[in-house]
Amino acid sequence: MKHLHSAFLIASIFVATSLNGQSPKAQRFVLLEQFTSSTCGPCASANPTIIQRLQQNPDKFTAIFYHVGWPSPGNDPMYLHNTADNNARVSYYSVNSVPRSVIDGNYYIGSPGGWSMTTINNRYAMPSPCEINLQHYLNAAQDSIFLVMLIKATENMTGSSLVAHNVVIEKLVQFPTPPGTNGEKDFHNVMKKLLPTAGGTALPANLGPGDYLLLENSWKLANVYNNNQLAAIGFIQNNTNKEVLQTANSSTNPVTPLYANDAQLMGITEVAPQNCQGFVTPTIKVRNNGSNPMTSLKIKYKVNDGELQAHNWSGNTGLLSVATIALPAYNFAVEAQNTLQIFIDKINTVNDEYPKNDTMTFEIKSAKVATPELKLWIKTDNKPEETTWKILDDNDNIVAGGGPYTQANTLIKEDIVLPGGKCYRFFILDAGGDGVCCGNGLGFYTFFYGNNNVISEGTNFGSKAMAQFATESGVGITTAEVFRHAMRISPNPAGNEANLHFSIPASGKPILLIYNLAGQQLSSLELGHYEAGSHISIFSTQSLPAGLYVAELITPDGHHVRYKFSKK
Repeated sequence: MKHLHSAFLIASIFVATSLNGQSPKAQRFVLLEQFTSSTCGPCASANPTIIQRLQQNPDKFTAIFYHVGWPSPGNDPMYLHNTADNNARVSYYSVNSVPRSVIDGNYYIGSPGGWSMTTINNRYAMPSPCEINLQHYLNAAQDSIFLVMLIKATENMTGSSLVAHNVVIEKLVQFPTPPGTNGEKDFHNVMKKLLPTAGGTALPANLGPGDYLLLENSWKLANVYNNNQLAAIGFIQNNTNKEVLQTANSSTNPVTPLYANDAQLMGITEVAPQNCQGFVTPTIKVRNNGSNPMTSLKIKYKVNDGELQAHNWSGNTGLLSVATIALPAYNFAVEAQNTLQIFIDKINTVNDEYPKNDTMTFEIKSAKVATPELKLWIKTDNKPEETTWKILDDNDNIVAGGGPYTQANTLIKEDIVLPGGKCYRFFILDAGGDGVCCGNGLGFYTFFYGNNNVISEGTNFGSKAMAQFATESGVGITTAEVFRHAMRISPNPAGNEANLHFSIPASGKPILLIYNLAGQQLSSLELGHYEAGSHISIFSTQSLPAGLYVAELITPDGHHVRYKFSKK
């Protein structure tokens, strides 16, 4: 269920300050947001003067023309082509009459007759705290436009309400006869789409001189008269006081990267926000923001205060391309609150030239302990055939599942009964990529037990949402008591001996099994008697040749915990 009108990828990167800690003040470029209509008589009189000023001063200001649905409803095609985004900016400024001019958000708001080039010049003379470089290009099929926006701070920019807007415009729309009632046939800088949404992209609360952000947006074209007239305008706005801090027109020139070796950690997936397994297998997305191809990465990660685990990746990723990297499992003792931290240690065998964009964290709670009787309610959207779900046990067996469905806009109630005393993983999947939401109608899902004890719920979850949960094995047994299993091996790669770090919830004799990657068991070792808790046991790997192996710990309460390691 993909949006036909927009798809976007957002990333925020911070760049180191210059050697002397100072950056030159940025020249301001002024933004005019003009509200108009082809059914508004005074607009036809005001617009020619505005366009003349714009064409005579292209280095000082630019303009976006929003079309409204009045005074004659339904007669302005440029309003009807995107009513939602036009209405959003009307509401943002509480516009109730046209023509209406808004200069840099709050510098001037009023009739076009109330401002002149002196107004623009006075605002132009005020330095901006940032610079913007904006690129636009169409794909080979000429059916989508792509924007790359680089924002670089030249002064401190603080506040929780800063947003970046990318606006696709059609520079000139010409009709053979007037489309409305005011006689206008030529329309300039017509707003076509606000990206990624009408709300823009939230920026970090603190940016210092030299810090930068890189935003990518795209839109599948709709209601465009002439592709050759497409361009974009980008601006930064403070939603608290509505001041526009900086603006830029787009060009087809590629954005120049600021560094040669600069990788950005963009996202962490395949990690549930709850955990009862005692391990995670994250997948990360890393974008190359440097001018050099990204050919190697050294990635380190850990949970809580555990030992850092390293993973080496190699490939060949060009500028602004993204590498998707699946990391080996990390075993940990599940606490009530857990933090997964991942960072890029090296790129192309050297230190990243700007490390501030190299680290991400993901918060993980201990999984809920549910009753064995569970419920899943799914309100389907207009494409129920895209929705499926499944539940896996701790041996990766599918123990429950459903979909695809045939009933659109219908509440489907699934009753699920599972064995107690186990850890499970729940997945709900959408083949269209936007959950049960938005472009295909509004649906939802809620996965719960008992009296509305929610394990997971949502609507716009993209292609997949996941959760972990445990089932009760007895009255009063908590997550920590039943599912406090963890294992890791250090060092990794191991020498002729290795340390086995493990946690068990009950006393007994754990068993360690070693397998090769073909699944053949190579050894079995009874570790002796241990009390419940965390322990370290030394075991020999001398008989193992160099290579990759899977260690499996069978805990006294019958759980199987796995860990992949290598031998030098």
